Amino acid sequence: GTCSTGTIHCCNDTVQSNSDKGRALAGLLALEGDYSGIFGTNCSNLNVVAIGSGHNAQTVCCESGRQTGLVNVGCVPVTL
Repeated sequence: GTCSTGTIHCCNDTVQSNSDKGRALAGLLALEGDYSGIFGTNCSNLNVVAIGSGHNAQTVCCESGRQTGLVNVGCVPVTL
């Protein structure tokens, strides 16, 4: 898959930003603005080791500047 930001993340869970759970998460994190796409939670940078070891989580590309690893904002799914 491709990612214009150069880094693909591996997230344990993803949440649609416009869902009830996504809006609740945005409220808890005091996120301002209109975020589209998905929120990735508990994310780390994807690397060759993760791919080789049977990666089971979701791969996403997060283009927002708001990326903490715990929650990444503005993500889209990436197929490897």
